[in-house]
Amino acid sequence: EEERLQAARKESEKRFQDLVQGLDAIVWEADAASLRFSFVSQRAQTVLGFPTDRWLAEPDFFSTRIHPEDRAKVMATCRAALARGEDHELEYRALRATGDVIWLRDIVHVVPGALGKAGQLRGLTVDLTELKRADEALRQSEDQLRQAQKMDAVGKLAGGIAHDFNNLLMVIRGDGDLILRRLAPTHPLRKNAEGIREAADQAATLTRQLLAFSRKQVLAPKVLDLNAIVSGMQTMLQRLIGETVNLVTVPEPALGRIKADPGQIEQVIMNLAVNARDAMPDGGRLMI
Repeated sequence: EEERLQAARKESEKRFQDLVQGLDAIVWEADAASLRFSFVSQRAQTVLGFPTDRWLAEPDFFSTRIHPEDRAKVMATCRAALARGEDHELEYRALRATGDVIWLRDIVHVVPGALGKAGQLRGLTVDLTELKRADEALRQSEDQLRQAQKMDAVGKLAGGIAHDFNNLLMVIRGDGDLILRRLAPTHPLRKNAEGIREAADQAATLTRQLLAFSRKQVLAPKVLDLNAIVSGMQTMLQRLIGETVNLVTVPEPALGRIKADPGQIEQVIMNLAVNARDAMPDGGRLMI
């Protein structure tokens, strides 16, 4: 009968060991006063990379494995729960043997000791790292979706503004042409009228940019001569940068052609010119 009981006990212990060691969590037991481990399952070595005998041998193994930025908060929470004798849960970052950061959750049961104080702690430690990574990936996807929705809304707004602005430009362009037809070639205001027409044309390129941004108009790349584009913009650029900045253009006779949307290229050149003007508040020389 005794042999049968011993065999049953061994079978029960083996079943318990298999259960504990097979869990996808660290099963542990520790002294409540010192927080020194008295038992830890083999899963601990897989999760943190330290052999289980180090968990048992080092008195402060628990605290030293916590990430330095989380250590004080975790220890304070743990001590407060022990003082009340309450079961508790902790979530924190820890350092593996390789130095990698992982996320852990401790589920702690407090076993009362003498005089009603906490005697032992028994708990499970679960690796949350993959869950945290999945949560972060989901958060980033949600942020990207919100940003895409914002950009779509901005694009629609830009398209609406571009259409309205383009209608005003057609009025300005038409009035400029009408004035030019009524001015003699030598009239002193003729250059001003030509400037109005050129500015309207340049503004029309901006509306094309806005329409392209709002996906209402496809860009139209062409084979371009940059020298011709810069030369054609010279009068407009000089008005744009003002009288205190001296504009000098130096074309390269052997310059190769490019394929690009002319409106985009003109916008790039205008942006560069305005930036240069703003960088020279007291005047200067801008060379293209």
